[in-house]
Amino acid sequence: MDERAIQRLSGRLDAHWAQLVEIVGQLANVLRSTPPRNVHELRGLVRAIDAAVLGLNPIMLDVNRELAAAAAGTTQLRQIELVSRINNHRAAAHRWHQIRDLVERQSNEPRTRLMRPVPSTRRFRDEQTRLADDLFNALHTAISKSKQDPAAASLGAFPDIGLNNSDFVELTHAAYRVLMAMGRASGSFLDVGCGAGIKLIGASRFFGDVAGIDVDAGYISTARQLLRDANLGRVTLIHGNALTFEHYGHYDLIYFFRPLRDDALLLELERRIATNAADGTLLLAPYVGFGYRFRELGCRRLARGLYIKGAGYREAQALVRRAIWTGPAVRPPRDPLPGLWEPVLRASHAWGFDVNRAGRLDGA
Repeated sequence: MDERAIQRLSGRLDAHWAQLVEIVGQLANVLRSTPPRNVHELRGLVRAIDAAVLGLNPIMLDVNRELAAAAAGTTQLRQIELVSRINNHRAAAHRWHQIRDLVERQSNEPRTRLMRPVPSTRRFRDEQTRLADDLFNALHTAISKSKQDPAAASLGAFPDIGLNNSDFVELTHAAYRVLMAMGRASGSFLDVGCGAGIKLIGASRFFGDVAGIDVDAGYISTARQLLRDANLGRVTLIHGNALTFEHYGHYDLIYFFRPLRDDALLLELERRIATNAADGTLLLAPYVGFGYRFRELGCRRLARGLYIKGAGYREAQALVRRAIWTGPAVRPPRDPLPGLWEPVLRASHAWGFDVNRAGRLDGA
């Protein structure tokens, strides 16, 4: 077989690949749309990609066979270029089963509420969660060696106590899903009364810009060392009084778990946060008192302990309806797949779906 035959087969391969790229682009466009999606259209595109991937193999085999037969009449550079292209195409085709599963999960995934019902203490899983929280709290105590500064206590601040880790993860995950529904999942997070910084480590798994403020210098020092040990230098620590802090409007999410023991001071802090936060800011306030006062502070409840500043009733309800269609994936992919599938991965991840990867927060 001469060089012209190889060129003909190479052109056939390029044309088939271009067709596959076009269908993948159409699939990505459907996945970018707001859920729920057109399941019939998704399944039609999946079948089209099935056929295109299946049809790619015999073309690659033909090119390889003719290359072997015409090796003497083909330049080495030409052989290397064609073999490299075939290997890349084959690697992408072999990933289709992962991408197919990803797409099918998005077409079949049921709506998932933002927060689970209040757990029963009689179930095995709930008891296991309680034991895990007890372990986490013991580690928290061991890490946070600083005792509360008397000056901080005199200002009405609680010592470094925290919401159970399982509840914090559930709350921040729900907030992350709401941000996805708002189109800004990489949002900025502030922990008011961050203590030794344990929750800042947790928040850094969800959000790109994380900060904590505390009036206790000892806690801030402990947090700084803890974050340094955890290689989280990008987390910002602020030594200051939350009652006089002026920059609540800079954050997309503000977390506070009753940081002040004095009721009057707590009400003052809530008013300051709600007044200075920008409209659309998510407030993570998982304690009973705020649940009675959020309306008078200009907020709407989205889920248990999760509120939004400045939204109307219909706007808040529409946001929840979008958010419950989002998937569980949190972090962007660490190892990119071959370029063919990148549009599908980006479109999927924007709505909380990712290929199954061991050890991921998506439950894989």
